[in-house]
Amino acid sequence: YNPEQNEDNVLARMLDHKEAIISHLSWASLFLGFHTLGIYVHNDVMLAFGTPEKQILIEPIFAQWIQSAHGKTDGLMRGMEVIDTGAPLSVPVGGATLGRIFNVLGETV
Repeated sequence: YNPEQNEDNVLARMLDHKEAIISHLSWASLFLGFHTLGIYVHNDVMLAFGTPEKQILIEPIFAQWIQSAHGKTDGLMRGMEVIDTGAPLSVPVGGATLGRIFNVLGETV
């Protein structure tokens, strides 16, 4: 796939699509329904909720099934919009992290 050759065609627009809605929610998993042809996410971090103080990170593992939400999920409901940040999950590295334990959000435990 060459993005320059396929700029602004249907496939390029589908791959650039960054929004979904929560179509199924249970205590164990979230299922995201995408607006265009069921595009799935991979290796990206997604945000639910609109305000920074209420945002949670969602880490996808395959297709549209979501492995875990990092943060409080209170208030999540079907039909809520979710946005793909395009960023991978990340953790701090370097001398300051030696001998410390971090959770998946990069916070010390």
